[in-house]
Amino acid sequence: MQDCFLENKLRKENINIGDIVVHRDYGISKFAGVIIKNIENQEKKFFRLFFKDNDMLLVEASNFEKISKYKNFDNQDEVKLTKFGSKEWSQKKEKIKNKIKNIAESLIENYQKRKTSIG
Repeated sequence: MQDCFLENKLRKENINIGDIVVHRDYGISKFAGVIIKNIENQEKKFFRLFFKDNDMLLVEASNFEKISKYKNFDNQDEVKLTKFGSKEWSQKKEKIKNKIKNIAESLIENYQKRKTSIG
């Protein structure tokens, strides 16, 4: 049952070995496939991710929602992997949040100006 779910999820997200992916908590990495580990007499599936300097993270399959395919429409070849465990990813996320906040504030301000000039 879980095997079908994993295969469908990978197919739906179009994630293949070697693809660049984003882990919500740790950043940009390269997907290196699914591995099975025996933990406490149970087989568990993990997604293997490689970050900058070949740091590896195993993500339990039940946490798949934290992984998405990297989408950069400019230049896929120049993607920089995140250093695992560094503050780089959290700083990048904070910077993006601030940019989005500034854009939203600007849109609200422009809307208010337009509304008062019309009325």
